[in-house]
Amino acid sequence: MRPRLVVVATLFLVGGIARGYVRSRTDKGVPIAWPGSCVWVQPDSAGSIDLPIDTVLQVIDKSISNWQTVTLGAGCSYLKINRDAPAALEAHLDHINIIKFRSDKWCRPGEPNTPEMCYSPSAAAITTVFYTADGQIVDADVELNQCNFTFVWLPSNVQPRSTGCGMAVQTMDSDLENTLTHELGHLQGLDHTCWDHVLPTAPLDDMGNPIPDCNDVLNHNVPPDEYQRIVQSTMFNFATPGETIKRMPKTDDINGICGIYPSAKDPKSCMRPSPVQGGGCAVGARSGGLAFALMTLMVILLVRRNRYY
Repeated sequence: MRPRLVVVATLFLVGGIARGYVRSRTDKGVPIAWPGSCVWVQPDSAGSIDLPIDTVLQVIDKSISNWQTVTLGAGCSYLKINRDAPAALEAHLDHINIIKFRSDKWCRPGEPNTPEMCYSPSAAAITTVFYTADGQIVDADVELNQCNFTFVWLPSNVQPRSTGCGMAVQTMDSDLENTLTHELGHLQGLDHTCWDHVLPTAPLDDMGNPIPDCNDVLNHNVPPDEYQRIVQSTMFNFATPGETIKRMPKTDDINGICGIYPSAKDPKSCMRPSPVQGGGCAVGARSGGLAFALMTLMVILLVRRNRYY
């Protein structure tokens, strides 16, 4: 079965928890998930221009732990996230789930079968998830935007850079742990907690209810308790610069992972996929193409809100 690739929105930086968790789905509405008991992520050895590689690895491990302590460690979920040692890597369909900082150009490089794909400068991070027609995830890559953002690990007195990708540009600060914890939620199969109109219709939560419109949430046009639950969740689409609230998954986030990967249904299969050399994503090749991708970007708006797709 050929893997497909799709795009989903990820995080806006502002601050809550949703009424019910929301799963990412294929274009046919099939919820996506990893087929085995474990998944590996691997950092690109180029690291970050903002943080030493040792610090980057610490943040990755901490972001993984933020999920695992309340899901795997709590005994409600079987999915284990492992980290591999850094290596020189590129983001494409190769069954290697990479974490890569981009400091030269905020674009996914083109390949023989795939054109270059550039992202919104307001996106601080993007997760691309590759899946098969029946919803099995086969690859997930996290890219982080150092052209427009300075990544810090708070508390920190580092000031946002005034240059990015060879240009004079006032970057905005983004807490790396906050960002990666959100992106790892997408990597595991979770979607956002409010509808940002990336999809033509509002996704449904686990109880079958359309999720609230992000405009209504941001304008407080939802009940106060609903607002608080949505904006405090790790999978909320927005955050403010310097925010750290998304570091720890909340009730709906936890219920999402434990609902997708309940410990009672552990397939007890932890095989590492074989890397595929020279893979490309072939976005849009829906009839006979190699893959579709789901992309989740984190965007920081000029009003000092961060948004993730």
